[in-house]
Amino acid sequence: MKVVKTLQELEERLFNIVRGPGKDTAIIGGHYPINMHGEAETSLDGTFGVFPSYTFDLASRLVASSREKGRNVKIALVVDDHSLMNPPIWYRKSESAEERSQKVSAMVRNYFDNFSLPNNYLEIMAQNGLKESDFIRASPQMLPFQESAFRVIFEQDKKVDANCSGEYSYILRNLQAQGIGRVLSLIPQRCQGPTCQGAGNYNSEASRFGNPLIKTTHAYLPTDLEISTREELEEKISNGGIPYVTFG
Repeated sequence: MKVVKTLQELEERLFNIVRGPGKDTAIIGGHYPINMHGEAETSLDGTFGVFPSYTFDLASRLVASSREKGRNVKIALVVDDHSLMNPPIWYRKSESAEERSQKVSAMVRNYFDNFSLPNNYLEIMAQNGLKESDFIRASPQMLPFQESAFRVIFEQDKKVDANCSGEYSYILRNLQAQGIGRVLSLIPQRCQGPTCQGAGNYNSEASRFGNPLIKTTHAYLPTDLEISTREELEEKISNGGIPYVTFG
């Protein structure tokens, strides 16, 4: 585990990676939650503060820069559809919360059935010359990586309850199956432990079964509600830096 001291240093590291030779790459950036109104919280005053818009902008600039060098780099857009839900585990059958779960299930299903990129993301894409083809899709039918869907797959496969670790390892499995050999993940600091465990578990399992490994780099950024500008993000980082770790 390293600590990157500034946003500038982080960006320099990531630009060097995507512009250099290497395997097909996915950038997990722009990660955002949906709320109980079925809306994407990507605005600066949303629950994650500046994190969604900053990381999506950075991911978009990285893709645009990599294109100049002829690299195959795409964005993997992960959507959190549980942390702001009531109940958060609506995707599991629960008699005690059945009525609430059904309501949330219908709302979430409607969001993804009618999915469209948030308007501020479309503006960022236009500024960087990106199109929908610059995303790697979760499936032919679905562009975003819906967190609860990967939790359900994990639980059905492993027969245990999923958390962020299990969900993340199965997102990596999906990306590897699509030919991705490297992942750059811009992740909320609150998810540091589980996603480190998820990346380690994925590579350990892949090694046991002789499957290709993914080289995964994680940068952990704060998602405090009150951090609504890049300047405030930089100030927050100046007190502790950005945890930065690579697996594989």
